[in-house]
Amino acid sequence: MKTLGSREVQNKFGEVSNMVLRGDDIVVTQYGKPTLAIVRYEVWEEAMKLYKAAKMKEYMEDLETNEAAESLSLDDINKLVHELRP
Repeated sequence: MKTLGSREVQNKFGEVSNMVLRGDDIVVTQYGKPTLAIVRYEVWEEAMKLYKAAKMKEYMEDLETNEAAESLSLDDINKLVHELRP
């Protein structure tokens, strides 16, 4: 993983994108503080699936202790399921 300043990323975006395509992950800093990451699309896609699954699990666990769960409609459940699909 490489760390680059936002100005360097802006000025050398072509080089940075090639670095990412070769497999490097880039952390971008602003004023010395990490603010975002640049990763290959496949890595981002998998990370989002895991993130959404964790959010769904958290939501379902909250429903188990929440009486509002009984009021979920079939449409509500379908919306939740479709959020997990790419």
